[in-house]
Amino acid sequence: MIDGITHFTRYVPDLDQALSFYRDVLGLHVRADNVVAPGMRWLTVGTPDGTGPELVLMNPRDWMTNAEQRDATLASLAVQPTLVLRTPDADALLARLKSVHADLEFDEVRSLPWGRDLVFRDPSGSSVNAVEPVA
Repeated sequence: MIDGITHFTRYVPDLDQALSFYRDVLGLHVRADNVVAPGMRWLTVGTPDGTGPELVLMNPRDWMTNAEQRDATLASLAVQPTLVLRTPDADALLARLKSVHADLEFDEVRSLPWGRDLVFRDPSGSSVNAVEPVA
């Protein structure tokens, strides 16, 4: 039986650009950054407290050997499933995102039944949702 989720993959065309965004802008911490074979980098980030699943930042060019599959994956980066993150302060995160000119879906934090919510895109165009849960 399954008793947890350990990783979730986000395909990105540029690992260093993605790392800069997820680490320096969003505040996630590097959990692993290793070269596992020539041209294959295993890069994961996670929450500062070290709990929860790790987000694997993966460049399809490095890992996929089937050219057709690799090209299709690269062409569909902006339609990956939305990554939902929790934040203790949606207003501070919005200010941070604006300061780095992030691509915002909405220019303000929205109040929704599940909490204070903002939606933006990472540098590869993939959707990210951050929620400050209802207290």
